Amino acid sequence: MLEIFLQLSVFLLTFLIFYGLLRKTKFFSPLINTIIAVIVAFYVLSVFSIFKNDLMIITSSLLILFVAFFGILLIAKGFKKTNLKQKNK
Repeated sequence: MLEIFLQLSVFLLTFLIFYGLLRKTKFFSPLINTIIAVIVAFYVLSVFSIFKNDLMIITSSLLILFVAFFGILLIAKGFKKTNLKQKNK
């Protein structure tokens, strides 16, 4: 399930970035921009499927680091609020 969600998000992200860049440059017509963005997104998706085991390990590690970082930030923010409450008394 996670793998399908990751592939879909990579496809959408690639499509939206390339479509936005092509639209911003106004080099092609909007139909050609869409076609090129879809082709590039499928190419990135095929490369993603070749290296999916390595990418899954990297993304899962980054997700764990992301969650741990925000957990530490929340704990630090909680300690800071308790220190401010103690100083105000």
